[in-house]
Amino acid sequence: MEVQGLEIFRGEFQGRRIRVWGDQGWLCRPPVSKFPLGTEWILALNGPGSKPGVTPDGYSISVCGEFWLRVMDGNVIGNLDNTQDQKSSQEIPLNELRKKLLSGG
Repeated sequence: MEVQGLEIFRGEFQGRRIRVWGDQGWLCRPPVSKFPLGTEWILALNGPGSKPGVTPDGYSISVCGEFWLRVMDGNVIGNLDNTQDQKSSQEIPLNELRKKLLSGG
C-alpha cells in the first residue's frame, strides 16, 4: 500500500509517500486490507531491507505484536500496553500518545 506520512514520531523516511508491504499469506505481516483506504493509522514500521519480500525502498509492519493504532476523531484506538492479550483495545487522545512518544516514553 502507498501511505502518506503526516507525522514522524521516531526515525525517519525519505519523502512523504512510502510503500508499506503487507502479507500474501506466508510473510507474518498484516494484510493491507486491514488498513482501508482513507483511514488514518500510527504505524511502527520495519525499514527497507529488514524483511523478506520487501523492495529496497519499501517498509513493512510486523504481525508479531501490535504495531498499528487507528486514529479516529482525535483519539488513538488499539492495544496500547497489554502484552498479555493482543486483542486488548484502549483509547486515548492522540495528543497524549504524541507527548509520550516524543518524550521517549
